[in-house]
Amino acid sequence: DSEYEATLAKISFRKWKLLNGEGRASDWTKVTRFTVKMLRWGGVDVNETFRLRANHIDEDSNGHLWIRKPRGKSKPGAIEMIKLPVSTKYEKELREYWVAALAVGPEAHVLPWHTRFADHASFSAWIFKVINRARKAAGLPPRNIKSFRHTFTTDHLKRGKVKIAQLREWLGHADDSRMIEDTYDLSEYGTEAMN
Repeated sequence: DSEYEATLAKISFRKWKLLNGEGRASDWTKVTRFTVKMLRWGGVDVNETFRLRANHIDEDSNGHLWIRKPRGKSKPGAIEMIKLPVSTKYEKELREYWVAALAVGPEAHVLPWHTRFADHASFSAWIFKVINRARKAAGLPPRNIKSFRHTFTTDHLKRGKVKIAQLREWLGHADDSRMIEDTYDLSEYGTEAMN
């Protein structure tokens, strides 16, 4: 967590160039930091943050937010949606972005990345550079952006409160996937995580 906090603190922009010429650098610093929070605490990947729309978010009867996202590499027309709980570490900020997007309409982007980047590939390359530039400024080694999903998974495995099947679903893995079992040494997390 200290590496994450140090990285987040070093993300900032003095100038910001948009496709449509709008926006202040401080606004883009805020939304970039928020995007990194989603990547760190949310179990979402870069493409999901880029494509997130107002109608991808639900609120349950207890007032908690959930992100609906496609499961795995679904075939067109056969998309299975999964619900990913939103961490309290970023729920309040997500709610603000979500409410603003809902005011525009259900198909509105929650985060404004589409105003700056033509596609998710250019956004992904850019956010990777921003994170690693911030890590360098914080005196930390470079890190692959996918490591955030590994941190999300590891956090849940360490807590032992989420079953592997549930974690697999949140990550969008197929029911019969062994990705988690093949990637992590589950013996260090105890039998609770394996059930």
